[in-house]
Amino acid sequence: MKRKLFGCIVTGCLLVSINFGQAQSNMGRQLSPFIGQLSPDIEFGASGISQESVSGQNTDLSYVQYGYDLFVPLRQNEQFESAFTSGVQVMDLATRAGLMDAGVALPDHLWDIDFGGHIRKRLDNGMIAGGLFSVGSASDKPFDSFKETNINATGVLQIPTGEHYNQHILFLNYASNREFLSHVPLPGYAYMLNAAEKKYILFGLPFSGFQWALTEQLTAEASYFIPRTVHAKLSYALTDGLTLYSGFDWQSQRWFRAGRDDDDERISFYEKRAGVGLAWAMVKNCTLDVQAVFGFDRFFFEGEDYDDRGKSRISLSDGAFLGAKIRFKF
Repeated sequence: MKRKLFGCIVTGCLLVSINFGQAQSNMGRQLSPFIGQLSPDIEFGASGISQESVSGQNTDLSYVQYGYDLFVPLRQNEQFESAFTSGVQVMDLATRAGLMDAGVALPDHLWDIDFGGHIRKRLDNGMIAGGLFSVGSASDKPFDSFKETNINATGVLQIPTGEHYNQHILFLNYASNREFLSHVPLPGYAYMLNAAEKKYILFGLPFSGFQWALTEQLTAEASYFIPRTVHAKLSYALTDGLTLYSGFDWQSQRWFRAGRDDDDERISFYEKRAGVGLAWAMVKNCTLDVQAVFGFDRFFFEGEDYDDRGKSRISLSDGAFLGAKIRFKF
């Protein structure tokens, strides 16, 4: 039980992704105090919007976003573990909207493909050293050239302290497509405090978060990763295997457009969303999650970073949409 809760608290705290984001889940496994308890995991998800108006361009925009995330243990025991990871996310767009400053249309398809690994080892002094890495491509034309390649690598050192699996966490991350300071190694520190069952606090830089059981059935969680990733969720267990929740997320995605004039520029999509959902453990090892969401303050742009959000901007009207994901864990 505790092993699962450690994954939950760090899931929203560390890396940016969409609802079925592989990077977050993998980092959650990376920070668990346990070794050798990995299990295969695959998740499929989809969501979409229909005919939202585009500000200033006399057109509308629809998209469907779908994909999968895969985690497969390779070798594990009480002192060592390794696994293979893979993910594919696709956004299919239908619109006549254009990136006006670049003089090109918004691509019809935006892909995010990655393959990677997870490795951890318990040292003789009780610390856990590990890392995760991935290579892929986020682009309208994946792997068209090296300029469309994503590289992400994170080294982690967990230092246990006191009782209840409390720990200091040191990490160093390199990412070629980070929201800020791409290609710059980013160090970080956090302290994880395990107050009691379902009561955890993770605080540090550049991320913080918590999960807190308010009652036996009601649980609150929140996280923040600088500078613009926010997650908050309130869950209520209706019955064993059926959970109702509400939440808020501020999130972003980025892709390298093939053939762009400036190699450092990316197509970015920012969105705030609030909604409700229902998670149902239908059968053993399988969970269905459906969501009704209201999206707002959402826009595309092409530039080097968030300060360029006025360039080639495509602003969408606010609107509601549905999403679903299904997860198999063995």
